[in-house]
Amino acid sequence: INPDNLDDLNERLINEFNYLSNKYSKIAFNCIDWNGNERTEKEYLYPTEGYITIPKNYDLSNISKYKGFLTHNSKFYELYKDKFNIILTNGPLNSHNYYALDEYIDYDNKINGICSLNRIYHTGRDGDILNLREPLFNALELPIKHTYGPNPWGGQHYQGFAKEANHPNHIENLKIINKYKFVLTLEPMYHELWSYDWVTERMWNSFKSKTIPVYYGCFNIEKIVPKDLYIDLRDFNLNMKDVSSHLLSISKQQYIDMTEKAFEWYKSSRISNMKDLEDIFKGLS
Repeated sequence: INPDNLDDLNERLINEFNYLSNKYSKIAFNCIDWNGNERTEKEYLYPTEGYITIPKNYDLSNISKYKGFLTHNSKFYELYKDKFNIILTNGPLNSHNYYALDEYIDYDNKINGICSLNRIYHTGRDGDILNLREPLFNALELPIKHTYGPNPWGGQHYQGFAKEANHPNHIENLKIINKYKFVLTLEPMYHELWSYDWVTERMWNSFKSKTIPVYYGCFNIEKIVPKDLYIDLRDFNLNMKDVSSHLLSISKQQYIDMTEKAFEWYKSSRISNMKDLEDIFKGLS
């Protein structure tokens, strides 16, 4: 559980985004609110949403309005560090990362298949891969496939939505992922710049649940997460028939070794660590 001080945990669990916005008043968490109102009265801009969701977050003319710009994207930093005051963070905001499973389903009792916990929508912006979620999932040739989410998709494979799970890191989502041997772990975008260093809770929740992620999204994922901890769809050129064959070939011992190693690696990782991120916020307050 993060952070170190749990006195305010209950408040954070209600809505951590609002909690952070109220606590760090000089920082604009995204340049616009969900009603489209601009947050230019703030001194610093910290995008919690990616380019395809709020492209204005990354508009250079908009960034110039702020005293500083916070980003996890090291490529963006190298491109524009001489033009703007860019402050590097340790990864994308991993909101509500305060849950962990007390017990885990063992290999022999896991569902011999794959699940996916994603919404389906499409922005049409450069790098958007949201429209790939359903066709890639349906193309997998596995014994069992189930989808979960607030918007039904996957046809006969749809299993409903954990209503308690009002954010991706909720314990109910971790329980669902842990039931399966694999989880389809697709980010919203794949882009040489916009998805650079962009690894979100989708990967971390797989590791926390001791389930193998089938991953696509972060442009340089192999530089961030060891290759032997996940299945990279790019290694198969998104050919889901080949992916299926590979998943079905993983032995019990290989599976256990892979998931346990990923679990231990994640526990020691500082990527998207909230305490580290808040240390930066405090320095700007």
